[in-house]
Amino acid sequence: MMDKKATFVDKSAAIADIMSLDAAEVIAGMYPRRMGKTTFLQTLASFLDIIGDMPRSQREKQFRKCAVYDLHPEFFEENFAKYPVIMLDFKTNYPKSFDDVPSCLRKS
Repeated sequence: MMDKKATFVDKSAAIADIMSLDAAEVIAGMYPRRMGKTTFLQTLASFLDIIGDMPRSQREKQFRKCAVYDLHPEFFEENFAKYPVIMLDFKTNYPKSFDDVPSCLRKS
């Protein structure tokens, strides 16, 4: 997650904010290109995922350096690596309309 050669803007504290929303609310990240939407979603998935793409201990070590741990330690302990996560990527095959969503999901 963190590399000494790159700049990392720590938006991890927003994980606690998003998770505290009512489940009926919809979150729309309407930002211009190159503003970190995908990176934030990958960070969110890495934080929540019970399986993850790297060992839990390694992910925990990385997240303990982030704002979500510093600002929300109770939330961190209650939610880190506790949920199954499914990520869908529509970058190459995105639906043109709502009716196209099922076919795009089958192709993903």
